[in-house]
Amino acid sequence: VDRTGDLDQAAGAGNDGGLSRGALLALLALVGLLVLAALPASLAGLRHRRRWAAPGALAAWAQVRDDAVDVGHAWRPADSPRAAAAHLVAARSLEAPAAASLTRVAAAAEQARYARPGAVADTAELEEDVHIVRGALLAGADRRGALLARFAPASTLLWASHGLGSWLADVLDRFDSTVSAVGERLRHPRRRTAV
Repeated sequence: VDRTGDLDQAAGAGNDGGLSRGALLALLALVGLLVLAALPASLAGLRHRRRWAAPGALAAWAQVRDDAVDVGHAWRPADSPRAAAAHLVAARSLEAPAAASLTRVAAAAEQARYARPGAVADTAELEEDVHIVRGALLAGADRRGALLARFAPASTLLWASHGLGSWLADVLDRFDSTVSAVGERLRHPRRRTAV
């Protein structure tokens, strides 16, 4: 009886199982990488929808700020909207239509921040202005910068890391408090008084 054929078949079956397991692991790794790659853009979309759920001048201004940061602009938080808009126009060489849109958004943001309540800006016009500014910023960015702004926006990554950092700090604070409380109990156990 020739048993070498049976051994070869058994070895072949073992290799097929190993290959399929390896292929499955590779497929899972690929799916995981795709999910990780899509996460920043998905978070940016979520932030955009959440921001525009209550549209207005301040939402428009926050979107302009994020779009500028996403293409690598060094945003100066201390600037007034008017000063920030002037700096963005000069630094990014925005052409007249985008500069005019940016000026309208900045003026609406200043009015929302500093004027008496009651004046309401045209939200549809502000959204269109934001869209024009974003298009000009993306058009003025190099190819790599435009791709990063679309698929891994820096503003969203900063927002997510800040949120994750705050959550982690809270967890560590709670852990530290718990360890301190347990240590205190171990060092100074309560004495029971005899009755």
